[in-house]
Amino acid sequence: MVDQQSGILLKFGSLEHMTTLLFEGIVYCNTLHEFAKMDENKVRGDIYENCTDIDNIETGHLIMRTLDGVEFFNGTVQNTQFRKFFNVETAVGNIFSTYFLNFEQIKDKKEGQPLLLTDDDIDDWCVVILNPLKFLSLLQEEVEKKGLTCKSGLVKYSDFKEKGSKIKRTPFMKDLSYKGQNEYRVYVTNHVNNVEKFTLGDISEFAYIVNTDSIKNAPVEISIEDGNEYTLVYVKTEMGMRMMKNLNKKAATN
Repeated sequence: MVDQQSGILLKFGSLEHMTTLLFEGIVYCNTLHEFAKMDENKVRGDIYENCTDIDNIETGHLIMRTLDGVEFFNGTVQNTQFRKFFNVETAVGNIFSTYFLNFEQIKDKKEGQPLLLTDDDIDDWCVVILNPLKFLSLLQEEVEKKGLTCKSGLVKYSDFKEKGSKIKRTPFMKDLSYKGQNEYRVYVTNHVNNVEKFTLGDISEFAYIVNTDSIKNAPVEISIEDGNEYTLVYVKTEMGMRMMKNLNKKAATN
């Protein structure tokens, strides 16, 4: 699980949804089936979300028949991908996704360089969650109140189209084409295919809302205090400037 020492969570969305997240703690967890049906320039949708197995065949012989046994294809196939999915009527759980801003990413930037998140088409507003541990703890409590369970973690990215590969997919695996999402997700096990809504209460004590362009273009600064080197990012919000500060691993040099 991430904490405020390793990074922070960024949740992107509309102004309405981000405002209710910040001041009411409203968290919506959609089903994996719904995300599999979306196709929005790799921002939300992912055709693999309800997939369990991926088989990339370089060359093979394929015979396809209808349910009543009528053959409609019999031949050689090359560079073909077969995917096994959960039936759309089968409950496969819900997810809540955030962008994980790793402090190591900030530390490696040069002074004056903008923060620059990688996805160009992310939503216009962002809730910056400065205390991931507290947020995730509150969410887990609400999940358990509904008699559900959840797991959370960073998503691992790999090439789902690698020739000859066989992949056993989990909800914490995504194709390399989605790597720019830097996703940290909460996966909720569920026995029904319903959107789940959880109410955490006001989280503004450890979070704030900002326009996405403001955080993408926020300049990185380097500060030396008491012999330690810090990386600073100042983000402009409607309530004034907010600072993200990270102690670099290397000691400052004279």
